[in-house]
Amino acid sequence: MTTSHDDYLSAGQVRARFGGRSHMWLVRRLADDADFPRPLYIAKRRYWRRDAIETWERKVAARTDRPSQQRRHVPAEATVAA
Repeated sequence: MTTSHDDYLSAGQVRARFGGRSHMWLVRRLADDADFPRPLYIAKRRYWRRDAIETWERKVAARTDRPSQQRRHVPAEATVAA
């Protein structure tokens, strides 16, 4: 299997892919989202495998595309006619 540099995304490319997100957004994804792909470090720079990012995108889309199974809580006061 051969890979090219097109198979990897730099931190800047990952941030741009998600709408120009900040460096802190990446830090938070790495800290808070266990499913977010971990980068490879090459010469102290971070690179993500394109296929890993695409897989994560599909997982996130699948989570957000499902209709909510929870009913919205309406306080009792809101249901009483004034």
